[in-house]
Amino acid sequence: MPSGWANGQNSLVKQLLAGIIVGMVAASGWTQNSQKSVYSAEPYSRELVKLAEAGDARAQYSLGWAYFMGCKGPPIKTDGGLTMIKTILMKNTSVATDWFRKSAEQGYAEAQSILGECYFVGTGVEKNECEAFKWYKKAADQGLVEGEYFVGVFYEKGVGVSKDRKEAFIWLNKAAEQGDCRSMVELAELYLNGAGVTKDENEAIKWLTKASDQGFEPAKRKLQEIQPQPK
Repeated sequence: MPSGWANGQNSLVKQLLAGIIVGMVAASGWTQNSQKSVYSAEPYSRELVKLAEAGDARAQYSLGWAYFMGCKGPPIKTDGGLTMIKTILMKNTSVATDWFRKSAEQGYAEAQSILGECYFVGTGVEKNECEAFKWYKKAADQGLVEGEYFVGVFYEKGVGVSKDRKEAFIWLNKAAEQGDCRSMVELAELYLNGAGVTKDENEAIKWLTKASDQGFEPAKRKLQEIQPQPK
């Protein structure tokens, strides 16, 4: 069984939630690389709202993140010496998802991917694995690594789509080639088990080594399993 699914679907839910949490940080304006998160967004502002309402896809996506996490203003010192922080925008996952959808329907890949996460977890929308796969696939078709990874995993386990190990291999390989360590480990598992691809331990070790060299702990543990160190 692939390492990313060792604990069943609950493991994937945890990964998805972790991705959403990292995405919340991105909403503050930080940009993450693909090993942490594909999601980056502009900080909340009145100009951002105007752009979103005018139909700008990236602004709509960024405004979605702003609603997803809620926004607070900078600390303000009162005359009494107390520090106050004013809430600028209340958190509202339903409104957030509406903005993600507006952006996704315009073809914005990051919005398509996070909408897939929302549907899989049931955040701001009713949980729907088929819808989750649909939106991940749209993002994957545009080359977004997060979409490629989850499309591969969904195919591998038959979540929201019929199980197809060959398709799983194709998509996980695409994401691994982009440097996604999670995909490298899943790809290695397919090679080790001969699932969707000819069994090849050397290829498995190659991908695990690539991920391990980037400090990815699951890859290090798997390498130790198949290449135990001499005592």
